[in-house]
Amino acid sequence: MEAVLESHETAYQDKIKEYLMILNTAQSNLLEVQEQKRVSLVERDLELAQKLQLQENQLHKQLEGLLQRRKQLLVHLRKNGLSGKSLRDVCRIQGWDDDPIMSSLLQEARRLAEALRQTSWGTWVFSHRASQFYGSVLKLIAQGGKKSAVYHDGSTINQEPTGGSLLDASI
Repeated sequence: MEAVLESHETAYQDKIKEYLMILNTAQSNLLEVQEQKRVSLVERDLELAQKLQLQENQLHKQLEGLLQRRKQLLVHLRKNGLSGKSLRDVCRIQGWDDDPIMSSLLQEARRLAEALRQTSWGTWVFSHRASQFYGSVLKLIAQGGKKSAVYHDGSTINQEPTGGSLLDASI
């Protein structure tokens, strides 16, 4: 009986390793595309940025599929008495994270997720600021090159808050 339980646990451990390898590859690919997209936006290569956006969308769909696979894996683990809120929890509870391969896969998944989060924030800040700049340019063009009259005490009433300092601090 113990041999059967051990073989199920080994099978689940192997499934988690396989899942993490696929996840890490997908995250790494997305990170690479996002970096290329950032460079193309800075260089104003909009044609390349559009192509990269399509690749990014495909990779997001792949990651959504992996999220569903993760949910199914956690359900199967729970049905077999291996509980945890996440795959990391299951590995920690079962002691599988002592395995150097499992440990490195888990660490790499966390590192890549953090790198993706930072890259996404950076791209958002860049896009937001570019949008504000072009909005100001369009407003200036619409007013025939003249700034609008300001009737206030010199404070910045007409300027819209952007929240940029908060976002910059998170990058």
